[in-house]
Parts: sequence; structure tokens; C-alpha cells
Amino acid sequence: MSNILLEKAIEDFDLFTFLDENNVDYKMHGKNIGDGFIGVDECPHCGIGNYHYGINISEKFGSCWQCGRGDDLINIIKNVLKINWYQAKDHLISSTYSEDDIEVQINEIFNRKKQKEKPKKEKEIKLPQSVPLYKYIGKNKTITIFCEDKGITSQLAKYLDLGIGINSKHKHKLIIPIYYGDNLVAYQTRSFTNRYFNNEGPLKHYLYQYNSIKKGEIIFIVEGFTDWVSTNNFITNYRKNSYYVTTPFSKIITQEQIELLEAKQPGMVIFLLDYDAWFQYYNPSNKLFCNTDFIILPRDKDPGSLSNNEFLRVFRKHGL
Repeated sequence: MSNILLEKAIEDFDLFTFLDENNVDYKMHGKNIGDGFIGVDECPHCGIGNYHYGINISEKFGSCWQCGRGDDLINIIKNVLKINWYQAKDHLISSTYSEDDIEVQINEIFNRKKQKEKPKKEKEIKLPQSVPLYKYIGKNKTITIFCEDKGITSQLAKYLDLGIGINSKHKHKLIIPIYYGDNLVAYQTRSFTNRYFNNEGPLKHYLYQYNSIKKGEIIFIVEGFTDWVSTNNFITNYRKNSYYVTTPFSKIITQEQIELLEAKQPGMVIFLLDYDAWFQYYNPSNKLFCNTDFIILPRDKDPGSLSNNEFLRVFRKHGL
């Protein structure tokens, strides 16, 4: 099923008729109901009522302001009809299109793809002059404090090919290369003493440590590099090879990154985010046609600041 066709099905889906036909108790206005949302009496995840669970009318996603869990349209259908994800996807398509409609639109999509211009060749990316980070852990005070605080060991620094810039533009900056296959496709530089960072290359087309992710597994999405380090350390030490973690190095997920995720055919994609970041990922997450979930941390926490015990509590709370 084409992403374009499924997006069109979501756009055309008659949400109100669906809720009415299945006797879902909802309100258009009132306490706990935000602008552009309808309030559903009970959250399908935490069971709390009083219309804390809202469904966005235009974008057709649901979220609960009590437990923080959310759903795309397919998962909303799944929850209401009490069926599995694939049956819910089929229900969405069949209730929106006839077989003739689908055939016509697939032909249109196929023809548009044939007419697309060939993509321009991307500029070759080269890492700036640097020295290996792992050689300076334990020898340089500033670098050692940073790495100890972020959980970057000499072994991990070597594995990730992390460097320290030595030329004028990137001097004394941490250099984080991003690979796709065997090719260097982008890199990020960041300061050891503050939150300054800079991206080089088409980083928004790729995902960090994408090569290591196996098909069919659970993938965690975090916001940035230090979040990745902390989450990956926990998964490696306590959850072994059951889960994988990546980051888009951004507050949004692009269509190119969504397609990379889908190519791994994940069992689930879980967004592990701080309280101030999750809503920026919500709309892009609805374009992911697999099971998705959100773990929202308290206001004063982000994945990069969690201890192993805090990670354990979060994972156990969500049955992971």
C-alpha cells in the first residue's frame, strides 16, 4: 500500500460517522477539550474518563493529557473496534475507497513516480580534520568531565568514530559522523562546554546508527545525540539486543527518515522524549504506518539525564 494512498485515506476518513456508528461517547466542547479536538470519555490506554483523551479533528490523531499516550488514526480504529493493527489498516482503506478507486489511484501514483526527475547527486561529505576522542578521555579535564557526564566511554567513542576538531571552524568541538551503509553522509559538531551544535550535510535525510538496526524489532526515537548515548547504554547493559535506538538530530522527523524507519519493518516505534519535545513529533509520527507509542518524561527529565534505575522504572512502567 502506497504511503500517498494511505495518507489520502486518512484525509478522507469520516471520523464522526465512525465514532457515531460505534457508539463512542465524545464531546465537541467543554472542560478538558482543546481547540480543534473532540473529547472522548475514556482513554483506551489508562481508562481515565472525564474527556482527557482528545482526537484532533483535522489531523485525526488521539492523545491523553493524563497518561501521555497517543494514537494515529489506525490505532484509534484498532482501539475502538478491538482488532489488530493490520485489520484496522484494512478497515481504514476499505471504508474510504472501493477497489476501483484504489486501482485508479495506484496507477496515478505509479505514473507520477515515472515522471519524476532524477535526484541531483548530493555533495560529497568529508569529515573535518580531527583527532580521535577516545585518546583524550582521562587525559584532558574538560573532555573527561563531558564524557563522564554523558556516559561516553573510550570504547564507545572508538566504536562511534567520534573525533575532536583541530581546524579553526571546528577546533575543540566534538565531531559525530553519521553513516549510511559504508558511506559518510553527514556529521554534527557540538561544544564540550555548552549546548552549541552545528549540522553539516543532508542530516535530515538519515538516522543515527541506522546500520545497526535489525528488521522487525522495536525502535526507540530520541531527540539528540546525548539522549541516544544514555538510552543506548541502558539498552545495551539491561535489555541487550531486544531494542534499538536512533535519533533524527532534530525536533521533527522528515519524510526521508520515515521511509528509512519503514524499511526496517519495525515491530513498534516508540518515541522517548522530554515533556517539551513530544508534541513536535506528534504530527510526523502519524505518517508512520506501524505501531507507535510515546513515552513522555517529567518536565525536569530527558533521556540524556536518566540514571539506569530511572530507565528501569520507565521501562517497567510501560511493560518494556
